[in-house]
Amino acid sequence: MAVLLCAAAAQPDVAGPAEEAAALTGTTGCIKTRPTCVPPKYTPDPLNYLQGPEPIQQTNGDVTLLVGTGRCCVGTRHWEGLFSLNYPAANRNATPRFRGLWATNDFSRLPSRKEGEIGFPSAMFYGGKWRIGLTTAFLPFHVPDRDRMSRLDLVDLVARATPSQVTNLWIKPIDPKCQGVASCPGDGSGLDPVLTMHPNGDLYAYHRDGNDPACPSGYVRHRVAADMSIVGANPDGCIRFEGLTGAPSLISDIARTRDGKMVLLAASLTARGSSIVEWGSEGAASDIGLSWRPTGRQWAAPPHPQAPAWGYFVRDAAFLKDSSRMVIEPNVVVAQISDGQSYEEMVDASLGRWYLYYWADEGAALPPTFGGPANACAFQGTLESASCTEAHGWAWDPMFPTKPTSVEVLVDGVYKQTIPANIFRQDLLTAGRGDGRHGFSWPIPAALKDGRRHRITVRFAESDSTDLLAGKPAISCR
Repeated sequence: MAVLLCAAAAQPDVAGPAEEAAALTGTTGCIKTRPTCVPPKYTPDPLNYLQGPEPIQQTNGDVTLLVGTGRCCVGTRHWEGLFSLNYPAANRNATPRFRGLWATNDFSRLPSRKEGEIGFPSAMFYGGKWRIGLTTAFLPFHVPDRDRMSRLDLVDLVARATPSQVTNLWIKPIDPKCQGVASCPGDGSGLDPVLTMHPNGDLYAYHRDGNDPACPSGYVRHRVAADMSIVGANPDGCIRFEGLTGAPSLISDIARTRDGKMVLLAASLTARGSSIVEWGSEGAASDIGLSWRPTGRQWAAPPHPQAPAWGYFVRDAAFLKDSSRMVIEPNVVVAQISDGQSYEEMVDASLGRWYLYYWADEGAALPPTFGGPANACAFQGTLESASCTEAHGWAWDPMFPTKPTSVEVLVDGVYKQTIPANIFRQDLLTAGRGDGRHGFSWPIPAALKDGRRHRITVRFAESDSTDLLAGKPAISCR
């Protein structure tokens, strides 16, 4: 384990016991990909970082990580906010993608904007939508009582959100006098929220509120109704951590297991190094989630190549879960990782040293591209022509020149079918477009041969609805 220096040694051990972590049998790795363009449309920004990972296993086998980012390029825009990083399952005609979901700071339009919703998302699919809890912060970063808990309600993790899909100030501060920005001392009233489901199906939102005198730990929970409203103005309970004189500085994940228990991940920082510690809770429906005790499992920061003079710092971790927040087994844990010669350096976002790191137990089901590079906006292609027989063209992802992708065909603006762009074409190979296996062809169905004029358009599959290929041919057939 790398030794952390300076201020790190002075941090109290309030996040778990100090025993050594058991050796991991499996794989580990650093996720250093960034949501930039190919070729880049903007000069690299030192605030281009990743934080707050929320890994989700989709029903099709894809693994999607929700992450907060610094200033990143998406399409023709330059902004920060909430992104999805998707790694497709094996044998899918798709490539790893970054997608912007919620632009909190749009530097292309409002370069002087001073507020933004930051990372630390927690997500679940409930009531036909993705429900994502996140922290609303007013810059500068993490000023006490300038933090609030907000919620996004999205149809998928592909299209960008609109203001109508955002609920701000979802959970109000406990102290009414703290409604205003910077109106109270303390640790905020919506910092690092975790929206989760209990084993019996009840919904809860856990978060920090440093202005509740009845809760020494500073962590409370609220019951969430089926319509996603908060049940009552007061918290449902105060969270207790057995055996600690203080509370963890950050609760980063709460989920349920298949045996009816609950697990919580928190960061531990001591003079010996940093790690992610697992806590467990069980009991009756009214008690589970209120009292937590360490399970003995932890995931240590990897050794640094320049240790002991330099160290890694891991925090804000989450289990790989399904869409209902059930922990996937064998386990995969993804955390934010940073490095520095002091604690202050390790937590300074402006240094651009924040990445993601993962630990995967032996046998864990991960896509073959997991942890590798991902593209954000450099897709290329053209719908070349359409006749009464077929529509054809080509589409590819330059970052993955030998991996076919897929496209979606629309008729008069209405989605019709997803087809692979995997046909070999010598002209594409000659033009330097990978291995040439990027052509597509769509047979014109009989229903369109009605004598009317129809416009055919094609877009990249699993992309924003406006991400169309060049070319909009029209047909009129009988």
